[in-house]
Amino acid sequence: MNQECITVLEDVPPATLEVWAGPLSDGSVAAILLNTGSSSASITAEWSDIGIPAGAATVRDLWQHKDMGSFTGSYSAEVASHGVVMVTVTPA
Repeated sequence: MNQECITVLEDVPPATLEVWAGPLSDGSVAAILLNTGSSSASITAEWSDIGIPAGAATVRDLWQHKDMGSFTGSYSAEVASHGVVMVTVTPA
């Protein structure tokens, strides 16, 4: 899987909120929402940034083994300090 940092969510260094993503063989995308900061933060993965077509897509949290539902355009999660949320995003 090719992965790359898709989005750095802060303009002022050091950046502490990042979205990493890469394509999977079934057409879905694996995305990591990474918070290296000292406090909890909301991080959003935008479909246009991670290679998902506009419209609805289903999201599954890989560590919770839980389907999060269908979302349009983006997915946001609260990420703990020094934490990560890993999801798959599958176009509808």
